[in-house]
Amino acid sequence: MDRSQERALLWTPRVLGIVYALLVASFALEVFNEPGEMSDKLGSFLIRLSPAVLLGVAVALAWTLENWGGLLYLLVALIYPALHWGSMEWSQLALLSGVPVVIALLCFAHHWLVSHNPPRGGPLTPA
Repeated sequence: MDRSQERALLWTPRVLGIVYALLVASFALEVFNEPGEMSDKLGSFLIRLSPAVLLGVAVALAWTLENWGGLLYLLVALIYPALHWGSMEWSQLALLSGVPVVIALLCFAHHWLVSHNPPRGGPLTPA
């Protein structure tokens, strides 16, 4: 695998994780279109923002510890459908849980690549 492919495998799950967390956070903004007091809306906004915070933690964890971040993404992919089963169509659940699965697989792939291939220019590089 050449250097550009390694960099793509390094940055793709990170960028996807950030974009996905921002997408989930944008769903929390719909609370401000509902009627009611601003203080009630703010509390509801913070509650609806909690999944995005969890995804932000997953991004931060996957940034340095790819295996643990990948496991957290898999956990998110399992928890989300369990919490919303029956309230959403299966296609919506598959889409919202499929993205974390893809991110987790990319995290695992990069970790495997780094752990099974010695760095270039190291002592194991043939002359």
